[in-house]
Amino acid sequence: MTSKREKTKPTQDKEEAAPKRKRVKAATGQVVAVPLCDGSFALAHIALEYIAITCFLFPRRAKRIEDLLEGLDDALSGQPISVMMVSSVSVQCGDWPVIAIRRPMYPAYMLDTQGQSSTDNLLAMQFDAYYGLRPWDEMADPKYYEKHLFQGTPVPAGVRYKRDFEKEAAAAAAATPAADEPALQVTEGSGEIHIEIKYPGDALPSVEMLHRRQALENALEAAGAGEVTDAGGGGGVMDIFLRTRDVRRSLPLVEKAVEESGFGQEARIDTAAREEGNDE
Repeated sequence: MTSKREKTKPTQDKEEAAPKRKRVKAATGQVVAVPLCDGSFALAHIALEYIAITCFLFPRRAKRIEDLLEGLDDALSGQPISVMMVSSVSVQCGDWPVIAIRRPMYPAYMLDTQGQSSTDNLLAMQFDAYYGLRPWDEMADPKYYEKHLFQGTPVPAGVRYKRDFEKEAAAAAAATPAADEPALQVTEGSGEIHIEIKYPGDALPSVEMLHRRQALENALEAAGAGEVTDAGGGGGVMDIFLRTRDVRRSLPLVEKAVEESGFGQEARIDTAAREEGNDE
């Protein structure tokens, strides 16, 4: 019998510590890039900072942070889509990079959030929904995102609803081949039966697991299921390859032996035809 060589990954005695981001103090006038769920960035402007931050959300989106800077003043002079009072955590930890400083000059009535405050995550979700990246009606109140728009700001034509995401998911599932395990290739005459047994982890099998596999090999040959030609283990899988002159007769014997070995839940059995000349 031969053993499958285990593919090992290089290890390090000490993991290199990830570089720490420099903390940023949130401040009035900061213009920030808000990461969206598709990897793009949206534009927000901090109009007030006092424990929490009051942000104006602008209808500007770019694939790269640098692209938000192009025509920035024109974008900030346009009509914002919303104002939200949120936590400053994402600014402080650097998740929302500060890309510019602009003095806020908004009328007092626009700064009124009606006493409502949200998490910084909800501000990003507002942008995601506005750009059709998440369902516009996903919240418990289906009009949650709409209610956060400035009065008179229309719901954008590109928003998508839960039904749209469900249709897309169904279409994707229909177009994706079934992930079911392939049917056994039961053939007449000679063939090879492969027994694949999975075990936890990705190291070499334990001594106890090896003994159980070897006992199964002996049981297969004792039952007349065929001749074990190869076996091995590593990477979370043990294999047994069995050669037989009659796959159809051998297969029930293999299934019974595997079940009695206690590997029934972890084992997968495949068959493949072999040329007569390879049976010697």
